[in-house]
Amino acid sequence: MSFMPSFMTNILRMPLAGDVSTDIESRLYSHDYKGVPEIEGAVLKEVAGYGKQLGWMTEALLALAEAQNMKLPKLEAMNDQVKEVKERIGRDRKAEAEAAIAALKAADPKVWATLMRAEVEKIDAE
Repeated sequence: MSFMPSFMTNILRMPLAGDVSTDIESRLYSHDYKGVPEIEGAVLKEVAGYGKQLGWMTEALLALAEAQNMKLPKLEAMNDQVKEVKERIGRDRKAEAEAAIAALKAADPKVWATLMRAEVEKIDAE
């Protein structure tokens, strides 16, 4: 049982209880690191993370394999699993957002209405 309302769990994180993210700094783990850490960091922040980069390469390899009538079953299976994970997380995020919106509506209908109007205006502007 939590001591705080469920809608606050994404706002307040206790030590070691929440999401953890780590920057991968190869130079810290290897004496013979060949990359330029500043470039690596900038690419990750400004262009694409490792997952996005691997996704692009996977798509390219699968397209080339298909053009050559080749099968890459392990890569195809991995790609399918990645798609399933992305879909599951998307569904989870949608459910969390819907729950948060419902909690906001119950807690403060005026703020909820303001938010909904602002979102509709954004959609109409697209």
